[in-house]
Amino acid sequence: MINKIIIMGRLTADPRETVLSSGTKKVDFRIATDRDYKVKGEKHTDFITVDAWGSTGEFVTKYFKKGQMIIVEGSMQIDQWKDDTGNNRERSYINAAQIHFGESKRDEGQQSASGGIYTPEVTYTQAANDDDLPF
Repeated sequence: MINKIIIMGRLTADPRETVLSSGTKKVDFRIATDRDYKVKGEKHTDFITVDAWGSTGEFVTKYFKKGQMIIVEGSMQIDQWKDDTGNNRERSYINAAQIHFGESKRDEGQQSASGGIYTPEVTYTQAANDDDLPF
């Protein structure tokens, strides 16, 4: 079975670090990511929780702040438990395995219409005939 997620979005707040009683560090944060379709002409945004552990979490804390674009690779997790009153509870989140910058330093602070993602201009030329192709 495969459980792999890659998602890109903007941090909704600064990452929050927690140190567990075992001494393990956990960093959690939420990212906002737009759906690629509209419902009744309206754009919809999903807010997704991410947990990052150990050095991955430290990396997020050190280099990311609210509003920055981030790319998260990981797996989907669903925790289920009963609360103190006996009600069933559930929490869905991404357990981060790798974190990547979603924008270059140059793009930070000066968001472009493309959402702060650097998109190089590429010019394509069409081959005159099949003999011009390298294969």
